[in-house]
Amino acid sequence: MKKILFLTTLCCFSLLSYAQNQSADNRWAAYGFSVAVEDEAEFVQLMDDYFSKNKTPGTNVMLFDIMHAPDDFQHTHEVVITGSVDTMSDNFSPSNFDEAWGEFRLKVSKLITPGYQAIGYRNMQFGDDSKEYPYHSVHTFRFNGENRRKHFQMVRKLRTKYPRTKSSLATGSIRMGGHDNSNTWSVRGFQSYKDFLTGWNDRQEFRKNNPEFVEEQTKMMEEIDYSEAESKLRFLKLLLKQW
Repeated sequence: MKKILFLTTLCCFSLLSYAQNQSADNRWAAYGFSVAVEDEAEFVQLMDDYFSKNKTPGTNVMLFDIMHAPDDFQHTHEVVITGSVDTMSDNFSPSNFDEAWGEFRLKVSKLITPGYQAIGYRNMQFGDDSKEYPYHSVHTFRFNGENRRKHFQMVRKLRTKYPRTKSSLATGSIRMGGHDNSNTWSVRGFQSYKDFLTGWNDRQEFRKNNPEFVEEQTKMMEEIDYSEAESKLRFLKLLLKQW
């Protein structure tokens, strides 16, 4: 994406993209905000007109609708930008603040109520590249130290050894900003709302059919101290459009 996406007027966090191994496309910036129902169509059209022509090569821009969230997370939409270190650096370069960006920012600022912003990176991602996962269940939490490293190692090992096809998973860190004091996030992707609703049942079925997975997970979790891990936020969002 060209220009700095709503750097002072939009905000939020999370991200998504799926493959079995970590890629160089693992940096993200995200922005949460609210748009009135009567202004949503105009807002989406502005987004489409701008990013269809001005997206920085190598970046991915996603617009989400917030479907379900707690009372203290009353944003209606979020925008997430992902890319590599180099493409994200290009995206936020001052040289991209041209006349088209200024005009776009001015028009958008009249339609939104700013929320918050965050940046971070993705540690790993798992899923099926041939499938689309438009429903994203986001979970943020506070998790520090050696136990966090062990947790990531466990997730990577088990997800690699026991792949899933019904849903996807991405997880990583929040470097700065966000809705709360979270430093870690995970996003589960679903192909349909029904898959989201039956996600717990699907996980139980997976455990039943893979006793070796359960045994390995139980053994690895015994080596991790989760006593100081603190859940912060859960919400569900739907991918509306991607550039």
